[in-house]
Amino acid sequence: MANPYCDLIKLAWFLDTRSFGMLGNDVNATTNADTTIAQGQLDAAAGELESHLSGRVTLPLTSVPLVLTRWVAVKAAETFYGRRGDLPKQVKSAVDWADQWIKDFDAGRTSIDGAARLGPDELLDELLDDQHHANCRLERVKRELTEGL
Repeated sequence: MANPYCDLIKLAWFLDTRSFGMLGNDVNATTNADTTIAQGQLDAAAGELESHLSGRVTLPLTSVPLVLTRWVAVKAAETFYGRRGDLPKQVKSAVDWADQWIKDFDAGRTSIDGAARLGPDELLDELLDDQHHANCRLERVKRELTEGL
């Protein structure tokens, strides 16, 4: 299943035709990107982003701002080229931007449009809610085991 952050069409928004065509090709071909590999790398980068955002903002997002689409596209491109040891200048510059953006987000110097940042109170509520549900499940299992004896 494709991720909600970036697909192959959106990836092409952020890479020139030559860079896009080289994705997933290990023979320096500039056409016919391997779309299966490309989508897999996009999904992996989206998973990395979502793991990073988890506990920092309310997920899932109601809509995906372009800054997150760009971040996923750039990090996927870094992986594509990183496996070959051949990071084009355009991609390197974009990777520098993506790395700085996530640092700025963590430091509170930037935000995500439409995403509520979780503060300590919201995080505590979320943790307590998770703990409550875990305790309820545990009690249900105990009852089922006791009744089964």
